[in-house]
Amino acid sequence: MKVYKATLNDFEDIKLIHSLAIAHMNEENNHNQWMKNDEKFLNKMIDYIKNDEFYIVKENEETIGFFAMIFGIDITYNVIEGKWINNDEYVTIHKIASKYYRRHIASFILSYVEETIAKKGIKNIRIDTHVDNVSMNAFLLKNGFIKCGTISITCNFEDKNSLRIAYQKVCN
Repeated sequence: MKVYKATLNDFEDIKLIHSLAIAHMNEENNHNQWMKNDEKFLNKMIDYIKNDEFYIVKENEETIGFFAMIFGIDITYNVIEGKWINNDEYVTIHKIASKYYRRHIASFILSYVEETIAKKGIKNIRIDTHVDNVSMNAFLLKNGFIKCGTISITCNFEDKNSLRIAYQKVCN
């Protein structure tokens, strides 16, 4: 597996993986995290691509996964019900998805992010996921992330669909 910065030419593969991720989440009773045909979601991925923050994972020339890696402050994390481990410099991971499950693509992505930030002297990773995303919540805990609290992607803590569990990992 190899990681590449995504371009707009990759968008059809990204849309396919996005739809497969939605189907997988629906199978796990996570019906609220990524909505089908969510134009706002797809536009956000285009923004990530244009900002050089979106990556694809390829194996044998096939795009099999994607993720966003954002350096700097993520305003989504400015308000938290809970407390971050620290306020040191961090990288944010968003929108992890893969074409195939049980092939350790998410683990590969996490290793890539950890290696990338180590080269830049950054030790902190922040990530969030929907409360209903059982497999991602389990993956994060298994991989050393600490549950820090709850964030709201709409800044409305009354909106249950906007609530996300916020995690942080301090790397060695």
